[in-house]
Amino acid sequence: MDTTLADPTKPRWDITNPRYRVTLWSPDGGHEDWDLADVGGVTAVLEWARNRTPVGGRHDVHVLLDHESFGLGLINLAAGTGPAEKTGRSTAA
Repeated sequence: MDTTLADPTKPRWDITNPRYRVTLWSPDGGHEDWDLADVGGVTAVLEWARNRTPVGGRHDVHVLLDHESFGLGLINLAAGTGPAEKTGRSTAA
């Protein structure tokens, strides 16, 4: 892990109430994608995902961002807990 003290003056914008995408994976590899809005933060999203993850399953959590230049995309918050190769999504940075 590489850590650096952050400069709070650097960001040009801030999203205070983002939308989230949660993928709930069943043990057999099936999944459901859910979009969440107005949830009160990532802690609430993680709790929602944990409470709905099937027994023996896993979940992924992303911020859902609609960017002017790139279109709709996902920012990984807690992925890697589901089989990424089955999502068809790129994991490239």
